[in-house]
Amino acid sequence: MSQDAWTNIYALAVSVHYAIMGMTLPTFACRLMNDSYLPLEQAAEGRYSVGFLQAMNRALRLRPEDRTQNINALHSDLNLGEASVRPE
Repeated sequence: MSQDAWTNIYALAVSVHYAIMGMTLPTFACRLMNDSYLPLEQAAEGRYSVGFLQAMNRALRLRPEDRTQNINALHSDLNLGEASVRPE
């Protein structure tokens, strides 16, 4: 599979998942075979804002085209307004 910003955003979201849940997310390959991932907005309900958890879930989607595409989109998903990062 090709890699781009969405790959780095996925990796960031995996790290956030670990920080929130205290356990690693199943590997990408395992999730492709049998995705038992419990969305963070359910697993961490009430501990963090719904918007934050939804942003992390979007970043953790399996299909790259469904995932957060770049840091500007993540910034927007987090409701932080317009990002000042410009793609190279």
